[in-house]
Amino acid sequence: ADLLRAKIRRETGRLTEARDLFAKVMKAEPRNEDAVQGLAHVYSTLHQDEVAIPLWRKLCDLRPKDAYAWRELALAQVRTKDSLGAMTSLQRSLELDPGQQDLQLLLADVARPDFETAPAPKRTPAKTWPSTRSASARMERAWPPRAATAKCG
Repeated sequence: ADLLRAKIRRETGRLTEARDLFAKVMKAEPRNEDAVQGLAHVYSTLHQDEVAIPLWRKLCDLRPKDAYAWRELALAQVRTKDSLGAMTSLQRSLELDPGQQDLQLLLADVARPDFETAPAPKRTPAKTWPSTRSASARMERAWPPRAATAKCG
């Protein structure tokens, strides 16, 4: 019940409440993958990557073949200018899902010698969080149905 409430709070932008609920679930179930991912996502959204990174690492330990977890760890590492960690995580995500062209470009940026001294990116590329929000966004783009906009008679 707390996990579902946490997800709903996250989806509706009530991040502080979501954070507290995800943390409560993690305290009771430290290896609950959904709670770890949810809490990491909340901290990343709040631009608290120093707190999010250990959570993303934990998710990568729980799901070593999850390209999304490695991707999110890499993006948090990029934002904190951890070039070595970011390169490792980017490479792992790309091994698991080679079609991520945005990560291939980001890997080239991270590999530049001046990466750690260059200004931090405001927000790095990110896949849409797997949620009902992405489903509703698809529906909004498809609305109104073509049949409804066709001229009658």
